[in-house]
Amino acid sequence: NKAALDIFDLADLKSVFRFPIRCIIDDWREKLYLKEQEERLKWELNIEKEGEDYCYELDVSNLTDRKNNLIGRLAVLYDITERKRSEEILAYTANHDSLTGLVNRQYFKSLAEIILEGARNSAQIIALLYIDLDNFKSINDRYGHEVGDILLQDTARKLQKAIKDDDIAARIGGDEFIILLRGLNAEKDAISHTEKILALIREPVRVKGTNLSITLSIGLSYFPSDSQELDDLLKKADLSMYWVKNNGRNNYKEYKNIETSRGEL
Repeated sequence: NKAALDIFDLADLKSVFRFPIRCIIDDWREKLYLKEQEERLKWELNIEKEGEDYCYELDVSNLTDRKNNLIGRLAVLYDITERKRSEEILAYTANHDSLTGLVNRQYFKSLAEIILEGARNSAQIIALLYIDLDNFKSINDRYGHEVGDILLQDTARKLQKAIKDDDIAARIGGDEFIILLRGLNAEKDAISHTEKILALIREPVRVKGTNLSITLSIGLSYFPSDSQELDDLLKKADLSMYWVKNNGRNNYKEYKNIETSRGEL
């Protein structure tokens, strides 16, 4: 019918068996053959049309005679594109910080656990950077929260710029961020990333006619040398960050190099 022709972007019925529609039909036939004992089947189908991706749900049910013999199948195709797009938006909103677009704490921990699980079976080195903006409350108090939000957004953009595509940057609340650096050859490789981040953040940001400069305190912990558990790695990176806070700010500290005397902590 016309609706089917529109879905598959076909000019007329003569076009039904052209590639790739023929492949789609063959794929359906194979699934139906493999599962012909099931009374009802559902699966999703993605189709690209005019540069746009569309999603459809194929609902196939058995047609039987009075003796319950299978005499055919009824296939109904539903356009679920808008529903899928809405679900994607909801999933993104649930997993990302609304101000900066970075992943949030909960989603970061989920991703990090998956990465650590894979790394436990390899010689991979991973670094966690616990990051806090220095004197951010003073900036908020002096210039207002709108300016503070702009600085947070700028910080997030620079953090993303400083890492690889397969690394993770997250905002975990307020003025605190976390970065996971994966696939390091040595722990010292994380230091070059950290120094790059510090240098980027120090660059002045012009906000409403005023040049503002901020700095960071960064604490580092390493998988597997400091711990193989995410919560423990976060705790140690956080402790290292507070060491920097208490010893001049605008710097970084590795957990392994913290002096554990009460006076320095």
